[in-house]
Amino acid sequence: MPRLARDLQESFPKPVIVAEGDPLAAVARGDPHRLWAALAALQADRVVAVINTKDALESADVLVALLLREAAVT
Repeated sequence: MPRLARDLQESFPKPVIVAEGDPLAAVARGDPHRLWAALAALQADRVVAVINTKDALESADVLVALLLREAAVT
């Protein structure tokens, strides 16, 4: 398991990564298959939830939804 995922799992009971924008833009010169493989591993192993958003407004909506859900659970 990658160090970031392990650190998140050890630090938070339900870790979430919000990836804003086009995930392939960050690896434009690299191998996009490596990015997809990493995201697939995080999701498939259910170590960290990964939510992709298109912009800051959508990211804010997702974070509010997560916070409201967490508040309702506790």
